[in-house]
Amino acid sequence: MLKTRDAVLQQGGPALVAAFHRYTILRLVPESWRSLLERPHLAPMLEWFEDAVARMVSDIDATPDADLDFQADRS
Repeated sequence: MLKTRDAVLQQGGPALVAAFHRYTILRLVPESWRSLLERPHLAPMLEWFEDAVARMVSDIDATPDADLDFQADRS
């Protein structure tokens, strides 16, 4: 992931990294949902997942670009 992030950063700077991360988050939500549905033992997580995804998606436009970089996760 860091190689991809660095390549995106080199091509378009921090704004493109943030756009890439927004796209990745939104793209992986349906895949994650399907994965949970395919594993019955994870059914108790569905309600939590649904709430977390709803918050994330509703806040994604207002999330500062800097918060969407891996650097923000290191602290």
